[in-house]
Amino acid sequence: MMTSNRPDSRDPDPSSTCMLRWVLANGPAAIACEVDAMTDHAFALKVMPLAAPEEGFVELFCTATSALERHADITEQLRDAGWHTDHLTALPS
Repeated sequence: MMTSNRPDSRDPDPSSTCMLRWVLANGPAAIACEVDAMTDHAFALKVMPLAAPEEGFVELFCTATSALERHADITEQLRDAGWHTDHLTALPS
């Protein structure tokens, strides 16, 4: 992982490509957990509460594998805490 910062949901990066997006729900709350390819060697993991995206965060990785493994870790922790997969999108490469 390279760095961590808050996402700006009002200004998405048009050059990035969404590789995987899951929405997890717990009661009325929902969180999006997404992996975007920024370049061939830069991948962003974005975790954002849908009701308050400014409270989310972004982690940057040098490989898709690292970003996808972190996505799996976070979604597993959320499911263990009672969240369930509400919607998922895997885009073809």
